[in-house]
Amino acid sequence: MKRQYVKLALALATLVAPRLSNGIDLIEEGAVFKYHKGTKEASSPRTAWTKVNFTDSKWLRGEIPFYSNEDINGGTDLGNMNRIYSTVYLRRKFRVTDLHNIGAGTLEIRADDGYVAWLNGTEIANLHKPTGTLRYSSYAAKSNREPIQWHKTSIHNLGSIVEDGWNVLAIMLLNSRNSDALLDVRLTAKEREFVPPEIVSIS
Repeated sequence: MKRQYVKLALALATLVAPRLSNGIDLIEEGAVFKYHKGTKEASSPRTAWTKVNFTDSKWLRGEIPFYSNEDINGGTDLGNMNRIYSTVYLRRKFRVTDLHNIGAGTLEIRADDGYVAWLNGTEIANLHKPTGTLRYSSYAAKSNREPIQWHKTSIHNLGSIVEDGWNVLAIMLLNSRNSDALLDVRLTAKEREFVPPEIVSIS
């Protein structure tokens, strides 16, 4: 049976999400994120910035990927992070208009050196997350090996995390004690498949 694809209006423009062989783009290549360099906490309480209703109007704007001391064309150059700040807070809002059609999702992130990701305030993935409370001054638990690979997380309950209307993907980039950093992200979803009832007999 041919798949129908979920229609989304993205935060910055009203668009129909591009069709893929296995689903739809929730966060597409070159998406614009709001971001806050980790020279101080992003919000009070600390987790408020991961929620959809947080006001980020004073944050900076930039396209993915985000990087520091990397040889990359395009994206957003964060400048020199080394010995200045070790974290970057990022937010991307997107709009869902047909929640009942959303099934499982996949989050893919390339991070040098680590990250923690939330969807509507719910933590959904992490890599090299440090122990204890996450702070603006936190570091990744360890360095990531070059070349940086995509870290893939399946989100089987995506339809129970996102809501009709506005949603937000929030990511905290964590650097280790080195001079380079990188964050790139893709978020896709599949349409929930509905199996029509089978007629066994007619009397």
